[in-house]
Amino acid sequence: MATNLNNTTPAAPSGGVNVLWQQDGSGNTSAYLPLTGTKTTVAPVAGVLTINATLGNSFLITVNAAITSMSISGPTDGQEITLLFAQDSTGHAVTLAANIAGATAVSTTANTHSVMKLTYNVGNTIWYNIPSNGV
Repeated sequence: MATNLNNTTPAAPSGGVNVLWQQDGSGNTSAYLPLTGTKTTVAPVAGVLTINATLGNSFLITVNAAITSMSISGPTDGQEITLLFAQDSTGHAVTLAANIAGATAVSTTANTHSVMKLTYNVGNTIWYNIPSNGV
């Protein structure tokens, strides 16, 4: 049975570890990803979202307007980043960077969260989605 996590805050596991719960468009909880270190908070400006990968590996993206253009600067080969998109009370469209491969669309539903974990390949300048099941 699937648990719909929209608009809920699941209890943290014992030990106080911070987690992100991943949920597909149907509300099925498929995995959780631990958060290590601090999150860098970013938001679009005039529809443009710029993420500076040199600032860390976990990014909280406040989606308070439509994102029509996105880029990730400063990556290193093999770097893994986690992106948590937090929709505001309106919900907005999100256009992902053209060099992100294999990621699912970000939810446009108000007050929802979407998470993706990516790894960078400097050889072809592509960010590849890391599926939640590790495959």
